[in-house]
Amino acid sequence: MLKVKNKTTQYIFLIFASLTFFLGLVALFNFTVDPMCYYRCDKVDLNRKTQNVYYRSAQTAVANPDAEVIVVGSSRGERVPPHWVESVTGLKTINLSQGGSDVFLKVALLNIALEQNPKIKKVIWMADYFELTTRTTDIKTRLTPILRKYSGMDRSGVGHGILLEQLQGLIDHRTLEAGIEMSGKSYSETFNKEGSGDSIDYRHCQEPGFVGPTPPEMMQKKISESYAIFGNFWADEQNPIYWNIFENEIRDLSAKGIDVIINLAPFHPQLVARAKNENPMTEQNQNKWVERTKALADGRVKVLNYVGGIPNDDGSPRYWEDGAHPTCFGVIEMLKDGF
Repeated sequence: MLKVKNKTTQYIFLIFASLTFFLGLVALFNFTVDPMCYYRCDKVDLNRKTQNVYYRSAQTAVANPDAEVIVVGSSRGERVPPHWVESVTGLKTINLSQGGSDVFLKVALLNIALEQNPKIKKVIWMADYFELTTRTTDIKTRLTPILRKYSGMDRSGVGHGILLEQLQGLIDHRTLEAGIEMSGKSYSETFNKEGSGDSIDYRHCQEPGFVGPTPPEMMQKKISESYAIFGNFWADEQNPIYWNIFENEIRDLSAKGIDVIINLAPFHPQLVARAKNENPMTEQNQNKWVERTKALADGRVKVLNYVGGIPNDDGSPRYWEDGAHPTCFGVIEMLKDGF
């Protein structure tokens, strides 16, 4: 009986040792390749290949030291055509918007750009209610050293307690898969020097017959899909710490002589109506956000409030790609008054 127990103990020990050895190899591989830039990206390296799209936006910022207009936003800001802004302002423009961007990423990207670019004259901040809620604080910002450094996250206390996330990332299968993909000889994806929206033909967007990419018969489905993602965000209270970071960044930009356009974009009228019907806090929370943002307006800060809707919006594919993302035509209709 004693021998059986000893053999069982030996088997358990061997299994545990093998598992530990395997996880150690995975962690070493993930740390060495660092496909998501969570461990060794403490500066912006233009030659660095990564699957972290937020780090790529930082690369875009550094790759354009002569940019005069910076656009920051979430996926809703990706529809801002930088070449249209250039045509209106005569100033070189880059769009650093990325899906899921919260206030920390926007601040980090702007601070990185400002540190090495004295020519910035204007910032277009495509604002979202959810960027000031804790639900959307993204791991790609928290764990990327250079982004965390420039975001103000650590100073605010929000960046504390990330060690466990870093350790988990070392043995995460998604990190391993990303690392294997990047290690392949065929992997060549890199950052977009012009940023988001550079392929948008803004002249086409302004044509009388322009229609966005969504077929009319698919719009209802797209609105429902958007509601599943965005419909409950307005029920979340906005974080006071996040608000302070946002307000301080806007005031700092203004103090540096940089003009700021804050665009408060709407959602599709049907999505908004459903949200108000299902959650009575939606309208109240959104109104508080609008009024507090409007209070930031001064000689250099302009707030464009389109939460109530884009002018002449008929809810069609001319104005909307789905329930959350205006088309390039809709974006231009909102922003053109800002210039």
